[in-house]
Amino acid sequence: RKEVFEKIGYFDVTNILEDQEFAMRMQKNHMRIKSSMNAEVYTDVPFTFKELLKQRTRWHRGGLHNSLKYLELISPKYGDMGIIVMPLTLVALVLLFGVFIMVGLYVMFPSPYLYTLGMNSLVLNVHWITFVGLSVFILNFIWIYKGIQYFKEEKITLYEILIYVVIYSYLVTLYWISALLKEITRERMSW
Repeated sequence: RKEVFEKIGYFDVTNILEDQEFAMRMQKNHMRIKSSMNAEVYTDVPFTFKELLKQRTRWHRGGLHNSLKYLELISPKYGDMGIIVMPLTLVALVLLFGVFIMVGLYVMFPSPYLYTLGMNSLVLNVHWITFVGLSVFILNFIWIYKGIQYFKEEKITLYEILIYVVIYSYLVTLYWISALLKEITRERMSW
């Protein structure tokens, strides 16, 4: 609506994920965003994995920049966005950085104990990160399941949700690795 743009401004053309930034700005200004389930939407779909990786890397980098820009949205006064979406995203990022650091330390300073016992010691060792990862997995599963229940006309089974959560988690990790590498090397963001 025109009055939204008049109140909070137009799209930020310097932002690589301008639609998300605008939605977060609306949240910051306590505006409600409603989805139209009857809208017809068209998009350019990536046809190769390389194109998909490029698209998702851009989305993740833009999402990271937007999340850091709108950290103040982590608050109960912003509803689901402030108590679930933003915190869950940031916890996942912190855990991903933690895993990178742990793997890097292990590669640089391998433990003789782990080297002697092999990978079995890593699999059997229940660490706090395992508990956190499992918690994030369960929360994502519940969040998706509840979201699907909201859209009753969607015919999706629990089995399909489980497959999605398991397979997509590996893809998301790959997207984040690509995005973080580009952030570390300070590669210019582009479409």
